[in-house]
Amino acid sequence: MSSATELDRPVVGGSTVERGRPRSLTGLSVLAVLLPFLVVGIRLNLTGAVTPGGEAALADLHARDAAGVDQLVGPWVSAEASQPGPVWFYLLAAFRSVYGDSGAGLVAASLTLHALAAALLVLAVGRARPWDRPLLALVVLLVVVRLPPVTFVQVEGPAALLLPTALALVLAARAAIGSAPALAGLAVVGTVLVQTDVRTAPLVALLAAVAAVGSSRAWRRGSGDPRSTAGGRGLLAVLIGALATVALWVPPLWQQLRPGARGGNLGRLAHEVFGSSPESVVSWRGAVQAVGQLLGAPLRGESGGSVPLDVAGASPAAALTVVAQVAAAVVVAGVARRRGRPFVAALGLVLAVATVAAVSAARSVVGQLSSGSVLWVMVLPMLLLACVAWLLAGELVGRRPGTRRWGRPVVGVALTATAVVATVGLFGGAEDLTDRPGVEAAAELVRQAVPAEQDDQALVLDVRDQRSWPTLAGLANELDRADRRVTVEEPWVEAFGARRTATGEGTWRVTLVTVADIPAVPYGSVIGTVQTDLGETAVVLGPPAPPG
Repeated sequence: MSSATELDRPVVGGSTVERGRPRSLTGLSVLAVLLPFLVVGIRLNLTGAVTPGGEAALADLHARDAAGVDQLVGPWVSAEASQPGPVWFYLLAAFRSVYGDSGAGLVAASLTLHALAAALLVLAVGRARPWDRPLLALVVLLVVVRLPPVTFVQVEGPAALLLPTALALVLAARAAIGSAPALAGLAVVGTVLVQTDVRTAPLVALLAAVAAVGSSRAWRRGSGDPRSTAGGRGLLAVLIGALATVALWVPPLWQQLRPGARGGNLGRLAHEVFGSSPESVVSWRGAVQAVGQLLGAPLRGESGGSVPLDVAGASPAAALTVVAQVAAAVVVAGVARRRGRPFVAALGLVLAVATVAAVSAARSVVGQLSSGSVLWVMVLPMLLLACVAWLLAGELVGRRPGTRRWGRPVVGVALTATAVVATVGLFGGAEDLTDRPGVEAAAELVRQAVPAEQDDQALVLDVRDQRSWPTLAGLANELDRADRRVTVEEPWVEAFGARRTATGEGTWRVTLVTVADIPAVPYGSVIGTVQTDLGETAVVLGPPAPPG
């Protein structure tokens, strides 16, 4: 009787054709998840133009800073602190260096990151069965098709973590059955998650614990995967993963040790998360409601954007969804263990643990709970579906050996067709991208009004009306792209970056207000009006500080 680990090892030997078929399916699987994102991103970059505002404009600003190796913290959390680390910005900067410094280039870089995460996710499940990778690729594509295209086209931190979270879950499961490289990979991917959104910390901590305990037990029992360290390649992968993890934490730790006037970001973030707050935290019931709603989002095809969640009322359906997710994951783990599929069993347990971590993460949110707070929850049912598909495929192949002969072309056709549908859907999402109203017009007004000989002087952006900050973020991005130095004052320094702190050296001060509020601006003159989300908006240009 073969051991469970042996049953999860790929079959070797056989004819060249038999050995080549799994490789061809792997290649098709990787291409199927790569191409929708890459094709849409490249086409948009070549033929489209995007003028971002809001969070996307801030991401563009910080990615440009990262390109100059001048970014030490992550996306902003509040006026007090930012996310722990800048790894997402550096990844965006790396790919945008290929596409070019433009709004379309930023979206293309973001789509490329989705493609890379999807490909790594497919490869991470290993070659235990020839159908594992194709079926997971098919499930990933089905989720891409089912969710609104804006989920993957938007450039926001929560959406950027969807597929990396799935990758972390798979790596944790592989590490739990004794794969040393998977443990190192989990450290790297977990770092990416935590640095980009600290609310993933409960998930990453639980995954690390499960992986460490499972890996230790597997090696003590002699059931660890010897291929993971054989021949030196596995040990090299572990070494590279460890060095990469350490390197990724250097920028935020350096910023904490050399904090400047505002103090270290990690310390401020810890106070933001654990310190006292006048706003109430989400109740346990509300957290369960939120997780239940997001677990069902892929099935319902709801928006993947960051929108407020209604957690005030009691929804039995949402609570039952959470219970069903945990119960199904445990059942999958039990069935997989009896069928000799240790990886699938481990992934089932990981999904159950991740669901509990999701409720804990939602519970820790202070104030308004939005879908962006725990958007990564949407990948949990995706991986549960993959587990079920793997078990059903194993049962079918075991009972009907001839299935292998006709199963491969069927899976190949399904992958190709679903990839085409996903590409068409993402094309639609890219075409629906709209410029932030008023950004280009306001930037042109400022460029015309400021004398050319004073272009080297800092320009202070005055966020007098908080509703105007998304447009001002877009304006800052456009001016920064044109090498015009822009600065902001508190409480907006954290959002725009410490290097854009106003120092009183600005020659010009710019603000955006509605036409009706022009009399409330105590300085400057109106240089024109533009149409923004607020309606007809005046662009006011004046001295560096209000009189008096």
